[in-house]
Amino acid sequence: MSFVHGEQLTEDERIAVASIIYATIKYLDNFDKCNDELKEIEEKCKKKLEEVQKELTDLHKQLEEKEEEVDEKLKTLDNLVKIIESNPRLLPKNLTRVGKL
Repeated sequence: MSFVHGEQLTEDERIAVASIIYATIKYLDNFDKCNDELKEIEEKCKKKLEEVQKELTDLHKQLEEKEEEVDEKLKTLDNLVKIIESNPRLLPKNLTRVGKL
């Protein structure tokens, strides 16, 4: 099908052109709707990502606090072991027997 400027279109050509225009408008309308939905989804994903990053940051802070607590307890235990090693009389009698086996 070819069109020449200024010529009258036949009935079939007018129907074809109308169909093309209708399909194009429908496609663009659907495209705009999809684009809008994609933008909404992108915004939701960004918000969720920010929430997850905040939670992750909070968890890292909690982990660091727990690591510090564990380090403190390990230091305390290490000091207690050194004290007991230097003075075994501090151990209960039943533990000193186990050590002699």
